[in-house]
Amino acid sequence: MNLNKHLITSEARVRLDRARLIAGDEALYMDTDSLHYLDTAHDRIMDQVSMGENLGQWKSEQEES
Repeated sequence: MNLNKHLITSEARVRLDRARLIAGDEALYMDTDSLHYLDTAHDRIMDQVSMGENLGQWKSEQEES
C-alpha cells in the first residue's frame, strides 16, 4: 500500500471540503475533484485557494462568457 497516495488524496478532499464550507449555502454540488457554487461565493473562495497550473493549485473550468 502506498501511504503517500492516500495522504495526497486525503489532503485534496480536506481542501475541497474547506472550500465547500466557505461557500456555505451557496455551494451547489461537490464530487471528488470539483466544487460548483453560486457566483456570489466566488470571491470568498478565491481569497482562500491558490490558483495555477502546478500540483496542488486550483484551476477554474468555468466557461468564459
